[in-house]
Amino acid sequence: MQEIAAAAGVVASVVYLHYRSKEELYLELLERHSRALRERTIRSPRSSDIRGEFRRQIDDFFSALESNSFFWRTMFRDPPLDPKIAAAHARVHAKAGAAITQVLEGGADKKRRDGSAVNSSTTSMVAEMARTGLNGLACWWWDHREVERAAVVDTATALLWDGLGKMLRR
Repeated sequence: MQEIAAAAGVVASVVYLHYRSKEELYLELLERHSRALRERTIRSPRSSDIRGEFRRQIDDFFSALESNSFFWRTMFRDPPLDPKIAAAHARVHAKAGAAITQVLEGGADKKRRDGSAVNSSTTSMVAEMARTGLNGLACWWWDHREVERAAVVDTATALLWDGLGKMLRR
């Protein structure tokens, strides 16, 4: 807490006025950063180019991670040991999965090419595969920062749109 206070230009007692412990501060930062990440990346399309919008959202995700190494590391690299923090991580990831599911449900045609309805379980599975795939790629990129973000985004878009997206469109 001393280091945190020094970085903020205050004494530790000021930090303790707002947070009783380092754990409480960590949980607040985790929730705040994850909410900001969802708001930055999960949104309604701005154009009729759905694939382009999808790519923009993936680029926004990786851009946000690139600009905030604390969040990147704590969300995708350093597994939490504390059970309370691990539970908070699980809630944050579940919220992300729910948000991706909503985007897919909103963007998916309600009927497949063969006229059958899109199954909500299929949408949920595709959303979870997208979430875990992007999270895994975020972990990989942490160790391979020499790879340009555009290449990471292009790879993720091709796999998720061209691959998993077929599950919703077939």
